[in-house]
Amino acid sequence: MRPLGLYPKILLSFLVLLLLVQALMFGSFLLLDDHPPPGQLDSHLRGLAIFSQKLAQQALAGPEASHQPTPEPLGALTRELAQITHGQAWVRAGGTTLAQSFAGPPPEIGPPPDPGGSREGFSISLVPPRQVLIAMPLEAPAPPGASLLLLLAHPPGPPPPHRLFLVRLALVCLLVALLVIPVSRLIARPIRQLRRSALMIADGDLNHRAQVATHDEIGELARALNHMTDRLQQMVLASRELLAYVSHELRSPLARLAVAGQLLADGLATAPQRDSLRHLENIREEIGRMDGLLARILLLSRFDLHESPLKRENLDLARLLAGLAERWRPWLAHRGLQLDLDLPGSAPVMGDPQALDSALANLMDNVAKHSLPRGQVTLGLARDGQAWSLTLSNPCPPLDGAELEAIFQPFHRGQAAGQGSGLGLALCRRIMEAHGGGLAARYQAPYLVLEATLPAA
Repeated sequence: MRPLGLYPKILLSFLVLLLLVQALMFGSFLLLDDHPPPGQLDSHLRGLAIFSQKLAQQALAGPEASHQPTPEPLGALTRELAQITHGQAWVRAGGTTLAQSFAGPPPEIGPPPDPGGSREGFSISLVPPRQVLIAMPLEAPAPPGASLLLLLAHPPGPPPPHRLFLVRLALVCLLVALLVIPVSRLIARPIRQLRRSALMIADGDLNHRAQVATHDEIGELARALNHMTDRLQQMVLASRELLAYVSHELRSPLARLAVAGQLLADGLATAPQRDSLRHLENIREEIGRMDGLLARILLLSRFDLHESPLKRENLDLARLLAGLAERWRPWLAHRGLQLDLDLPGSAPVMGDPQALDSALANLMDNVAKHSLPRGQVTLGLARDGQAWSLTLSNPCPPLDGAELEAIFQPFHRGQAAGQGSGLGLALCRRIMEAHGGGLAARYQAPYLVLEATLPAA
């Protein structure tokens, strides 16, 4: 998994979103909780109850208090407590209110809880809707069974749990949705660019290239799309060049055929029969050249379409080269070229005899047409591991690296423009590659060296 791949980006984005969601959840708990924690609230009320109870006992046991306190000190006690606590205070004994800090009857809250059953002798209970009742027992000199009651406003309590959870969940979902927008845009933007580029290329704009510079899978897809466009543009240009070259190559034979046909027609009427036969022979030669040209173009197009028109059988490459050398030796000698052979006794290979004969014949044809006159041509064959290595060298004008690769392009004729169709070496390379070998060229002054390889059988 690459560090900058698309999957790590998505994973990292969602991990960041997860951390943000957790931070938002904790933050919502802190911001939306407007009431003290339960433990803190209970501790506060218990402390207030103990304080009130001690204050009441001190007031009842003061120097002015009698054995049986009157309502006056009890009323002063309740008013003081009410002022301190901002609530309501009263003293009750046996169902009778002995003193209170407010006018009117005490609130109807039912009987106070039994102090004996509560912790530390007092009880804390909630009174609807949002109040707290604290009941504290009073000891002598208070009347038997007397209790001090404080009714306080309860601090704002939490809303129902499900409602608070839904509010928090809605807020978190909203924030996460907002945070997902830049992440989705980050991922979707290059995809939209690729879609726009693909549509432009499909509409015929082969000069357009996708401008996506990322190093993840989308960037690789963009580079693959650009490479595909490059290849498509090359194929379109090659097809246009093919049409132009074929038109050019066929125009000259057709023109010569027309002239030869006219001469033949005139000769049949006026000239001797020998001249008419010569014109007829010229017509046959031009038709043969056209047929050979079309055959090479057809075979080359089959290789371009990845078809396999080859038939494989056992062949002796050394014997094939020896026969080829004998056929071409007179033509080479006519140009002042001496052919030297260095062939083994046998060289078994698996291949198509017609295709290999055509390829080797094209190699010799290239040597015969493009060699400098009065030189030496060397044809050698040697075993190189699991392959046979064929070397053909001939004297040639200097060629640079670009020209050495261009000679294998279809219809490239280079310095020898006007000789041949420029298909021979291109077809040779395709045939060698179709057999599992290859063909390359190098210049070793003053010789052009063609090196072909074929797998040994």
